Amino acid sequence: MHVIKLVVKIVAVLVLLYMISISLVLKFFLPELVFKKIEEGSTNESSRYSVKSLGDEVLIREYLSVSGELCAFYFPGQGGGIPRYEKEIFKHSLERNISIYAISLPGYEGAAGNSTYESVLKMGQLAVEYINDNTGCKISESVFVGRSLGSVVALEIAATVHPRGLLLDSTGTSLSVVVRNKIQKNPFLKPASILPIEMFMQFNPKIEDAMGALFNTPIVIFQGEFDTLTPYRDIEEFSKNHMNIELIKVGNATHSTAHVDAGVLYFDKLEGLLGG
Repeated sequence: MHVIKLVVKIVAVLVLLYMISISLVLKFFLPELVFKKIEEGSTNESSRYSVKSLGDEVLIREYLSVSGELCAFYFPGQGGGIPRYEKEIFKHSLERNISIYAISLPGYEGAAGNSTYESVLKMGQLAVEYINDNTGCKISESVFVGRSLGSVVALEIAATVHPRGLLLDSTGTSLSVVVRNKIQKNPFLKPASILPIEMFMQFNPKIEDAMGALFNTPIVIFQGEFDTLTPYRDIEEFSKNHMNIELIKVGNATHSTAHVDAGVLYFDKLEGLLGG
C-alpha cells in the first residue's frame, strides 16, 4: 500500500513538473519556437535591398514585372522558402505583370539578427515603408500577400499602413490555436493541450485584433480542406462576422499546399484585388 502511494506521488510530481516545464517554455522561449533561423538559398531576384536597425535586418527581394504597375508585398511563413515561392507564386505573378517584393525578416534567409514578435512587426513595417519610399510601388496601391505565419505578420502591419487589400492562405485565427494544434499532433506533448496555454504565451496575435483597422479592406483567404494546423472550420466561423473577407475552401489541400492547389484562382484573386 505504501509503495502504491509513493508511486502515485511520484507520478503526480512528474506530471506537475511536465506541465510547469511546458508553461515556462511558452512563457520564456516562445520566440525561439515560432521564429526559426533559416539559411539563405539560391534566389533569382531582380534586385535586393537591406534595411537595418539595432542589429536586426530585413531583406527585400524585388521581382520586377515588365511594367511595374501592379505590386504585391510577400510575407513567407515560418519556414521561409523564397526559392520555393519563386516557382510557385512569383513566376506566375510576373506572368500577370505583378511585381513581387518578398520580405525576409531577421534571421530568415540571409537577414541578420533574430526575430521576436516585436522585431518582426518593427522590421516588417520598416520594410514596407522602404518599398513605398524607394520603388515605384506604393503601399496604398499594393496588396499584402502572406501564408501561414506570414499572414499574421501581413495583417498586423496592414492594420497600421493600410494596403489596397490582402491575399492570405493557411491562416490561423490566433497563434494560440496554432500552438495548441501543434501540441495535439505531438504524442509526447499532447497531454499539455489541456493547459490554458493562452495564459502562458509571451505573445498571442489574433486576426481579430487587426480587423478593427481593416474593416474596409478587402481580404481574400485560401484555406485547405485538410489543413490540420489551421483548420478550415476555425477561419470559416471567424469570417462569417466580417463582410470584407472572402473565404475560399481549397479542396484536398493541406496547410502547405493551399496556395498551389488553388491553381489559377489564386492569381485571379490577386489580380482582382489589385484592380487588374
